[in-house]
Amino acid sequence: MPHVVPVEELTALARAIALDAGLEIQVGQPGSGWFINPKTGIINVDGGDLAKEDPDDVRGLICHEAAHAAVTRYLTLVPEKTLKQPGIASLMNSLEDCRIEDWIVARFPGASAWVDLYNDRLFPESGKGLGEQPFFQQFCLGAIHEWWHGELPDTLHPTPRQALDDTRDARERIVGAQPPHDAEIDLMASLTYDRHPVARVFRGSDTFIPPDPFERLVRLSAYEAYRITWLEVRPVYLELIRQDKANAGKMKEQEQKFLQQIRELRFGAPPKGAKGRSVRIPPHLVPPALRGEMGDPPDPEMMDGEPLELAELSEEMREMLERLAQSQPENQYEEARNDVMPYADAMVAHLERVLRPTSYPRWLNGYASGNRVDLRVAMHLEVEAGAYTRMWQRKTLPAKRDPAFLVFLDLSGSMNGERIHHGFRGVVLCCEVLERLQIPFAVHGFQDQVVPFKDFATPLDKAMREVIGTMPAEVRGNRKGGHNRPQHNWDGPCLLRAAEMLEAYPAHERMLLLISDGEPSGPSDADGALKRAVAKVRSSYDIHLVGIGLGPGTDHVNKYYPDAIANVSLERFPQLLGETIDRLVLSDTPMSARALRGART
Repeated sequence: MPHVVPVEELTALARAIALDAGLEIQVGQPGSGWFINPKTGIINVDGGDLAKEDPDDVRGLICHEAAHAAVTRYLTLVPEKTLKQPGIASLMNSLEDCRIEDWIVARFPGASAWVDLYNDRLFPESGKGLGEQPFFQQFCLGAIHEWWHGELPDTLHPTPRQALDDTRDARERIVGAQPPHDAEIDLMASLTYDRHPVARVFRGSDTFIPPDPFERLVRLSAYEAYRITWLEVRPVYLELIRQDKANAGKMKEQEQKFLQQIRELRFGAPPKGAKGRSVRIPPHLVPPALRGEMGDPPDPEMMDGEPLELAELSEEMREMLERLAQSQPENQYEEARNDVMPYADAMVAHLERVLRPTSYPRWLNGYASGNRVDLRVAMHLEVEAGAYTRMWQRKTLPAKRDPAFLVFLDLSGSMNGERIHHGFRGVVLCCEVLERLQIPFAVHGFQDQVVPFKDFATPLDKAMREVIGTMPAEVRGNRKGGHNRPQHNWDGPCLLRAAEMLEAYPAHERMLLLISDGEPSGPSDADGALKRAVAKVRSSYDIHLVGIGLGPGTDHVNKYYPDAIANVSLERFPQLLGETIDRLVLSDTPMSARALRGART
């Protein structure tokens, strides 16, 4: 079958853009789509398109796939489990498409006409029908539309439009996180790679083939784009996902159709004709329930050339998929750890410099006795009889701060949902920072009693991380072998017990961080019990207590805790908890609640 563009030309184009002389392409069956296999690195070219489509359209598609090969790294940065969460693949793909197409045109200006050709066709300026789509789809397509046309379409619903307005600056910085456009590499920037957290992600694959300077900068830019997406865009986007789930209850089905319909150039060709031609989802993103018995993707021959849609499944299968979409993994530590790692790295680098023992002892003057004579003072003895009282010097000894922390998290039912999501990430941030600084710490929760997780003597190894990772299950009341009484939060009695546990640990400085989202409850006089408990901790224990109110409407922590932080936004919580550790460890006089609230806002 003749090709509109010779395969040799496509191969040369792909290799030039990807900067990879060994990059291979293969001509797939008609309808197989355009995609780069993330495991083999081979670009699949749709045989049907190659036989009959506009040659410039085909050239544009191969440039796009090659650009993904050159600069897209989020499949390595984002855990596979995270990528399969509702809406995340759509968000990452949409923003990445904008980022890599800017890179194509900057690196190869001659490709601009090809990029213009398919984007003008795929994203008409009118945005017709967009306002009738689910909110998450309006957000993703609206982001591409604004990137391409310079403004949002008038057809958007006000809710996703507001989300796009709120994230405009972040999205512009994501697209602007560009790898090098030419052969001149910023060697100084490349040298920062080894000290950057992204280096750890690729450490296993780099053991025998270290990355060159260009690849280092590609990874650094990809990490920055992902960091901004995760910290600044994702929280706003998740609210749209939540509303889509509430409005339709078929988020999985909606996203499956969306991934099939949008021009997901990394995985498939654009829609064709009036009805559109669906794009196949690559095997590694096909939900397990839709695969064959051996984990293979559905057989194209069994689908009559059409992709599988959830609507065609049996009612039993669709219900099972809905349950899968709504279920939470039993252990969530590693996912949370990946989310907070940028904060952890920065905090550790900052605190290590302060906590490190003094490297060089100093001689202090003015003592009546000591180890060395101050010759300058001794010379005054003949004219100043009293100089002998300050004639000696003493040597300082290296000193190191000796703190210990107990992180105490409310595990009552009111913490369910977004509050435990962010609260748990704050706990994980504490664990990772304190462990790397070798500061002793314990982690416990509370309901009607203390729910133990990690004591001071237990190392934070893989097994302990798995134990801590079950904390969110306690909030839902389904932790295997757990206490599971989320209907209670007896703050007062539990606080006293936690204080006793912390006081028993030998340390010069003890810090107790209590994190809660609501007023205390208990068998009787919960309010008075908590006030008495706080008073006793302050008067009878050598402990610095900080009460943190998670979420809006938590002004009550100011009523109970002298050192309190109220109304902490969920998205801000992990970072603010890190800042709290910072100021407790580094400051002899803790920051006032007023100053801390000012710093928070």
